[in-house]
Amino acid sequence: MTKRQRTALIIDDTPEDRVMMQRILARDPSVTYHCVEASTAAEGLERCRAQPPDVILLDYWLPGDDGLLCLAALLAEHGPFAFAVLMIVGIANEAVAVQSLKLGAHDYLVKEYDFQNRLLPAIISAIDKVQPAAALVAQLKAEYLSARARLNLLAVR
Repeated sequence: MTKRQRTALIIDDTPEDRVMMQRILARDPSVTYHCVEASTAAEGLERCRAQPPDVILLDYWLPGDDGLLCLAALLAEHGPFAFAVLMIVGIANEAVAVQSLKLGAHDYLVKEYDFQNRLLPAIISAIDKVQPAAALVAQLKAEYLSARARLNLLAVR
């Protein structure tokens, strides 16, 4: 059985946490993740522009902009179904959880004792939610462009 290929963008200012998340992703038996790293929100936005990922693991506490500002910028540029986003925090904060989910994060996880067992299922679930919506958006866009082209042809006649 051939493993699927996916790209994960890990935006976290702590090198040890980025390595830990890469190790967790490597445990997926059906997917090989190409991991791209960023340590700041600006660097994460740049990496996402260069190569849009399948999933973004976004730390809340980042130097400069926090994860919520980064999330808003990512979704403003790419739309809500371009990739799955998981907001990851060191300390649980209900206000951050609510705000991140309202902004468009697909899940909110706390780096606590069971984080290593919860991350991979959360990633799989988030991607499974985003992919059908992304396919529908792509189909609707193609249909819109096709209809627009037909209208342009009619207008020329």
